[in-house]
Amino acid sequence: IPMAVPLTTAFKQNIERIRRERLPKELGYALQHQLRMVIKR
Repeated sequence: IPMAVPLTTAFKQNIERIRRERLPKELGYALQHQLRMVIKR
């Protein structure tokens, strides 16, 4: 299939973009969760 290579490259680029967008949110949630754990002690 000749389309396989462009599809995989586009897919990888999209994954990188999605990771860049989602990572800060997930890190923020993790930090908030850790802070709550520390405060509850």
